[in-house]
Amino acid sequence: MKKKIVPVLLIAYLALPGILMGQAEYKEPLKSYTRTELHIDNQGEDLYGELYLPETVDEKVPLVILTNGLGGTCAGGERYATRFADMGIATYCYDLRFASPNSRSNNDTTKLSPLTVQSDLQAIINASKTWDFVDTSNVFLMGYSLGGLTSAITSPENMDYIKAEILFYPAFVIQDAVAELYAMGDDMPETFEITGVTLGRNLVEATVNYDLYAQAEKFTKDVLLIHGDADPIVPIQYSEHLRDELASVEYHVIKDGVHSFQGEHFEQAMGYVEDFLLREINTI
Repeated sequence: MKKKIVPVLLIAYLALPGILMGQAEYKEPLKSYTRTELHIDNQGEDLYGELYLPETVDEKVPLVILTNGLGGTCAGGERYATRFADMGIATYCYDLRFASPNSRSNNDTTKLSPLTVQSDLQAIINASKTWDFVDTSNVFLMGYSLGGLTSAITSPENMDYIKAEILFYPAFVIQDAVAELYAMGDDMPETFEITGVTLGRNLVEATVNYDLYAQAEKFTKDVLLIHGDADPIVPIQYSEHLRDELASVEYHVIKDGVHSFQGEHFEQAMGYVEDFLLREINTI
């Protein structure tokens, strides 16, 4: 029987799933909005999601498609979505398949890989093109941690539709974590459990030969990238590398910010996000 020896780097990334969910207190919205459960089909599999639609006189509104982190669900997106509703922006957040034991899409976390998350987000993007309330000239991808990585690797194939993307501490650390596991060779376990999240070889096999940075840098439109310099889960050097590879990036460091911004750090980050969105929406 093989021992489940998990590399230290992987433990650092996958630990504390509650933090990865990015959930915290949020301000009540100034504008009213409706929150509707909205399911999307992904090749016969159901994706659970929630649409936050601001009540506005505008017939069509900008849209942010928000992707959650590992161990989280779309519940973690509420604090972002209500802020965007204040701005007259719709938000669709959803449960990634395989990313959490609490996922309402599919909670078999042993199947998670970059290919599955990319497939899920692509299905959402395709579905959003049929929504009659969307201002299709102003559609944005946003994600935090695993969701940031998901947005970054999915956006290049959608540059004709996605105007810009917003990434909070995207989890490019997964590339090195997987390399450490793969280096175990025959001793690599079939599954490995970290704080209740069980991942499997599917993650390793689909990532080891997938250059995530090379994929992300194909997105040549505007990117807002935000990272905390005290992040113990995804060290800031991963975003510094990404910053250097992207064609058009606005990069901000949250001093003393950890993984999942809270309090003043969250307000600082959201100030950058709101300014970025307003500029992008007002740019043809």
